[in-house]
Amino acid sequence: MSILKDKREAQGYTRETFCKTFGLIEGSVINWELGRSCPNWNMMERIMEAYGIESDEDKLQLLAELIENSNK
Repeated sequence: MSILKDKREAQGYTRETFCKTFGLIEGSVINWELGRSCPNWNMMERIMEAYGIESDEDKLQLLAELIENSNK
């Protein structure tokens, strides 16, 4: 389970539309969602805004998942 994927889909983005909207390479988004890499802090702010992640609980859940995945 990936909070990034869940939130992206909840906002109605496909990977393709998200990448086009934000000028990203699809492989980067795939790697973030699979926990292979993490977006930088500037991109995290853009992602949280685009995905409607506003509550502290959701922000902490997202960050905890990214940290957990980066330690694998």
